[in-house]
Amino acid sequence: MIEPCSTAVRAIRSSKLKLGDNVLIMGAGHIGMLCLQAARAAGASKIVVSEPSPERRHSALRLGADIVIDALDPDVDQAIISAMDDIGPDVIFDCAAAPSTLDLAFDVVRKKGSIMLVALSWEGVPLIPIKWVTKEPTMAVTYAGDTKDWEISASLIAEDKIDLEEILSDTEFIDIEDTQSAFQKALKPGGFQAILKLD
Repeated sequence: MIEPCSTAVRAIRSSKLKLGDNVLIMGAGHIGMLCLQAARAAGASKIVVSEPSPERRHSALRLGADIVIDALDPDVDQAIISAMDDIGPDVIFDCAAAPSTLDLAFDVVRKKGSIMLVALSWEGVPLIPIKWVTKEPTMAVTYAGDTKDWEISASLIAEDKIDLEEILSDTEFIDIEDTQSAFQKALKPGGFQAILKLD
């Protein structure tokens, strides 16, 4: 789990997150849950998580999210802004990889806030910059972690600042002889998470 943790750590380190900032995490899969905890370790103040899955919203609360919001709520944009003192988040980590989340991030980010694109959609992403250009937001992307991110991840895990048990609670551990069936299952919708056992 150090590798996915290093991706989250790199996203936090590459962002403009400052001590006391309000943060929105979009998507509470493994990377989103790791970003949540790494943002808290880096000094984020209020952390809001938007996620469609009720189970993952509950996990996010257990991992320290201050507020969770149903990403399928038709008024999700207003719910996010309201949760962030009616001005929106300082920093957004888009960990959802859904075509609609980047546009939503630009809609809700506060003036001069920043958006870190952590997960990437394989589809085209429609954006209408004129809607948010007056806010002057910045956006950056991140990809995987480097040596320093791996070292920080190992330390955070060793110091119990990253809770892997909660993150792995919905993960299946697959024996190597069941690899093909695991790939077949992963092709179906439903958020299947698996780790291959090599023992």
